[in-house]
Amino acid sequence: MNFIRSLIPAFQDRRYIRVDGRPLLLVYRTGLLPNPGKVAEIWRKAMKEEGVGDLYLVRIENFMHGPEPAPGDVGFDAAMEFAPYWGFVGRRLERAEVDLPTDIRAYSYDDCMKAMLNRPLPSYKLFRGIFTGWDNSPRRNNGPTIFIDSSPEKYAYWLSLILKQTVNMFEGDDRIVFINAWNEWGEGCHLEPDEKYGLRYLRATRMVFRQSEDYALLIDKIRHLRDADEGALQTWLENLDRVYSSGDRLTEKEAILLRAFGNLTNPPKMMVLDSELNDQVDQLLRGKDAIIQSIFDSLSWKITAPLRKLYDKFFT
Repeated sequence: MNFIRSLIPAFQDRRYIRVDGRPLLLVYRTGLLPNPGKVAEIWRKAMKEEGVGDLYLVRIENFMHGPEPAPGDVGFDAAMEFAPYWGFVGRRLERAEVDLPTDIRAYSYDDCMKAMLNRPLPSYKLFRGIFTGWDNSPRRNNGPTIFIDSSPEKYAYWLSLILKQTVNMFEGDDRIVFINAWNEWGEGCHLEPDEKYGLRYLRATRMVFRQSEDYALLIDKIRHLRDADEGALQTWLENLDRVYSSGDRLTEKEAILLRAFGNLTNPPKMMVLDSELNDQVDQLLRGKDAIIQSIFDSLSWKITAPLRKLYDKFFT
């Protein structure tokens, strides 16, 4: 009780992060609590007694040794994915693959990114996580862990994919992604500028979030149109007419922005919980590739190749 009441001044600060008006509180590894459901009940009661309102409780998932109850079963609202999520980091690299002391556990940042992206998602609400890099040797003299070959480019690509997934799965304040971390120098995990990369991680974060915000606007518009009445559809078509009636081509900047959305619309294969659906996706992709190849091999495609080159030269 004393713990939660000590946080109330922070919860009352207008700058505090809220989900649907409820202060967000993360709890690391609820499995270590003797009775997390009772704890959540006590905390919520104390908040209401102090006139602050309800909490938005999120369980941090990291060391999940076997199945644990869903957050809702222990009085929590959601869970978040600690990154690196140690159950999905890929294989440990062999000594022949890395030039590091023998007592260091080394993993590939690329492998971890793929493993975490492809992990089966639970049925409950899970906020995705990402990390910039990892090297905890500054605080671990024995048996530290290092992820090799991280970079701002790989981090930005990974971030764009989980942001897209978040936009697709959630709405409003639930569109949350957790980045580890701002200044965790003891574990080589930071967004704060450093001598090696300068501001590149921060700039990458800003650009990817802007891209994701534009993508979210598109998705929300599409969702609106699915249930739109005739008047809304008429407005939509009129807007298209305003854009395309002039016959102008895309500017170079607009084309670059469209290409930047390519990784959002064509991400690497993600794990689909329904194996049958996963097989259907694979079949569709193989079918698409076969159709494209048949077009390339066709006689008409080869005959018209010189004309296409002239068109590209003078009209694009």
